[in-house]
Amino acid sequence: MTEPTAYKQILTYMDQLHQDLGQLLLLLEKLMVDAGHQSLHGNRACWDLSSHYAYPEKWRVPYIARCFVPDEDDDHSATETRFYLADLAPDTIYGFPSLLCGTYHHDRLTGPEVATGVFNTPKLRSLTRDGSEWTHLPERSGWYRAKPAFKSPIHSIQGYVLNLFDLVDRQHVIDNTVKPLTTPSSNLDAMLTVQKYPFPGR
Repeated sequence: MTEPTAYKQILTYMDQLHQDLGQLLLLLEKLMVDAGHQSLHGNRACWDLSSHYAYPEKWRVPYIARCFVPDEDDDHSATETRFYLADLAPDTIYGFPSLLCGTYHHDRLTGPEVATGVFNTPKLRSLTRDGSEWTHLPERSGWYRAKPAFKSPIHSIQGYVLNLFDLVDRQHVIDNTVKPLTTPSSNLDAMLTVQKYPFPGR
């Protein structure tokens, strides 16, 4: 394989990967809104990109992440926040791009308070790496659980990890992300149709 051919194949693959991720993001957004949840960050899905010439390591999307709160609270506050984080970086413990899905349980907070005080992507990403900043709790109804080992309004977190490549169509997205995220008190294993993976250290 010549270098120009390899270069073209790499760029073509990356372009297609971003297209696929964009379609997944649009689908998840629509399905979560249809299920009665609102996103807290407008159109934004990443906080670690830069066009600065001195930071080439930030030119590529390392992850996409979104968080949602239920619509039904009249005072625009909530005690639970749903989230997902697709981690595309190669330094997770998994040998594939991972999708971390789950729910934060926290003090009653408004949307802006959740957006700034709860949804912390570096802390969340540590759940997919060695040296996690969370303390494990007993598993419950198939959900992996943890509590923060840092000062936070978060009481606990419940979640699971998927192989992003296992979400091959719309039904897989619904069954393995939207249904669990919108019914966090249900038995997780009874809903999932693909393999789940634990947080590191379990």
